[in-house]
Amino acid sequence: MLARTGNLSPVAAENQLLDVIRDVLAERQESHACLAGRRATNHFGRQIQRLHDQVGDVPITLLGHSMGARVAARVAGEPRVRGVVALAPWFPPGDPVETLAGKQLVAAHGSRDRITSPRATSAYVERARVAGADATFVDMGSVGHYLLRGVRAWNELALRTSLALLSG
Repeated sequence: MLARTGNLSPVAAENQLLDVIRDVLAERQESHACLAGRRATNHFGRQIQRLHDQVGDVPITLLGHSMGARVAARVAGEPRVRGVVALAPWFPPGDPVETLAGKQLVAAHGSRDRITSPRATSAYVERARVAGADATFVDMGSVGHYLLRGVRAWNELALRTSLALLSG
C-alpha cells in the first residue's frame, strides 16, 4: 500500500508507512494459504483502515505481484483506494472486477510468464473497463513471472504508475 500524506515530511511519511508494512508482515506469520481469497480481502481491508487511522484521509494506491495483485484488485473498492498496479497478476477467468469500478487499474505482464497468464490478465483488464474502471494493460515484453528479468523496467513501471495514481 502506498499513501500520499499531506502534512508529513517525506521521511516521516515513509517511516509511518514502513511501520504499517512491518506490522502487516508480522501479522503474516499466519500461513500464506490463510491469506487467500476472502481472508486476504478482509485482512488487507483492515490494513487499509489501519493506515487511514494512522495517517488520515489520504489517497492509497495498491501494488501487488501475482496473488498480491489479485488481492489488491479485490480490496480496491475501499473508498480511499485510487487504483491498483498489478505486476504479473493472477487473474483467473471469472474473477470479479466490480471493485475496480471508478478506479484505475494498470496491469503489467510479460509474454514469457508460465506461472500466470498474460492473456487472462488482458481479458481481466477488458472486463474491468466494461465494469467502469480506467484500466490499462502493459506488455512488459519477453520476461517471465518473477520480475527478475527486466527488473529496472518493472521497478520504474511500479514507481511511476503508483505515484501517478496517487497524484490523481
